[in-house]
Amino acid sequence: MLLWDTIKMRIRSSSLKYAKEKRAKMKAKETNLECDILSLQKKLEENNLSETDKTDSLKKLEVKTLQLEKICQYQTRVTIIRSKARWHNEGEKNTKYFLSLEKRHFNTKTIKQLQLDDKSVINTDDKILKEAKSFYQKL
Repeated sequence: MLLWDTIKMRIRSSSLKYAKEKRAKMKAKETNLECDILSLQKKLEENNLSETDKTDSLKKLEVKTLQLEKICQYQTRVTIIRSKARWHNEGEKNTKYFLSLEKRHFNTKTIKQLQLDDKSVINTDDKILKEAKSFYQKL
């Protein structure tokens, strides 16, 4: 049993590390794309570009915009999955709904206050944890 728990702990820690690195790379890529798009837009606003430079810049801008849009779609899919929504429409970009749904699911899993046997209420995390620990020790 101890071996199994150790294996699960190592898998979890390595997967969290991988996910953190992947998220950092994705965020850096998104930031670079946004900067590139802004610079290309400024370059296109200048009037001293030749026609070939304008068409090249337009193509680059279109490619960068599509890449950024793919990243946003991926983040929306991830948010939908994390929110555990039972349904969503394809192409729907209402991420505010899914983020609030995810937040609501998280809030229902946490204990914000606890009523004791003597009808008193505790609402700090430390006291709740101590009371839960003592409750399960008494069992």
